[in-house]
Order: sequence, then C-alpha cells, then structure tokens
Amino acid sequence: MDVMRLKYGIGITLVVAWKVKTIAKAIVDEDVVKQYYYLEAYSEELKPVCVGNNYKLILERPPGLLLPRFGSFYMCLEASKLAFKCACKSIIRLDGCHLKNKFGGKLLIVVGRDPNDQYLPIAFVMVENQTKDTWKWFLKLLINDIGDIEVNKWIFI
Repeated sequence: MDVMRLKYGIGITLVVAWKVKTIAKAIVDEDVVKQYYYLEAYSEELKPVCVGNNYKLILERPPGLLLPRFGSFYMCLEASKLAFKCACKSIIRLDGCHLKNKFGGKLLIVVGRDPNDQYLPIAFVMVENQTKDTWKWFLKLLINDIGDIEVNKWIFI
C-alpha cells in the first residue's frame, strides 16, 4: 500500500491490497507447480545431449487413484563432473538451503573450487527434508558419478 502511494500516487485500501497479493501469489504458485511437472521432461532432454548426464527423479505413488507426488530429484551434469575431476582442488563443499515456495523442501548442493578460486557446482538434489538419510543418498549418488573416494582422497567440508 505504501509503495503504491509513494511510487504511483494511488491510495488503495487494505482489502484491495490483500486481493492483489492473493492473485499474485496464485500466479507464482501455479508456475511452481508447472515447473515440477517439467522436471522429468527436462531431464530426459538432457540425456541424449550427453550420455554422462545423470539424474534421478523419485516420485512417491500413494495407494489409490491419486496422482504421483514429488519425492526427490538428483542431477549431476557430465561437464561439471569432468571439470571437477580435471581442474578442481580436492576439497568438496556441502551445503543446503530452504526452498521457499508452495511445496517447501530443501536444496542440497555439492560444490568444488576451480583453479581461479571460483565455485563450481558439481551436483544438487531437491528433497523434502534434510536428514542423514537424504545426505547419505545424495553422497552415494555423487560418489557413483565422480569416482571412488579412496582413490582420489577428497576432503568434504
């Protein structure tokens, strides 16, 4: 209401502001829902481009006739794997953040540092909760993608 008044010189009521906010939130939430529908198609499009691209999409199928529900999504691109193996330092950084949308969840990511001290994303996963099990699942997939820990002696932070 203050922005409308100061920037545009228009006074609006609390009811109008609430209605506009509700409409805007519905538009954003609808876009988020569409993006979840596109995850599988997007991943399938990346596969023929480079055979080394790896992704895992887990959908939970509740009993009955309900539609499948998003469980988790993992992605590691071949270019990131090769750049990490060839040029990066042997330190792997782990981090996670909250997804602030209609569905919530967590984004867990693994990054390396290249010779220019820039961050290089290696792989990421979207999960419902950040737990030991989700981190274990994520790191197992990562090790399968980038190789054995014993051979390369990586340091995880």
